[in-house]
Amino acid sequence: MRGGAEVARWAHNPKVIGSNPVPATNLKVESLRIQPFFMYYIYILHSPAKDRFYIGSTSNPEGRLIAHNHPQNKGWTKRFQPWIMVYNEAFDSKSNALAREKLLK
Repeated sequence: MRGGAEVARWAHNPKVIGSNPVPATNLKVESLRIQPFFMYYIYILHSPAKDRFYIGSTSNPEGRLIAHNHPQNKGWTKRFQPWIMVYNEAFDSKSNALAREKLLK
């Protein structure tokens, strides 16, 4: 079986004897790529130890919860560990998620 580039060269080879081969298409490879679909989330964390809430946004809520509870976390949320996720909401775009996060804050 011939590869795509080899077939394109073979289709335009003037030395081929016989029927007139169909020329290769000008279809761009970029147009065939599937664009990844990312969901964005807003999430609300609760610290039962200090009775505090934290609202954030991310494309990976489970990963963010792990990061907030990590012992090497140096951010604002370190003081209130451990966190539990009490709510998350999915959005089809980052801008929609950020707008909802801003509304909740």
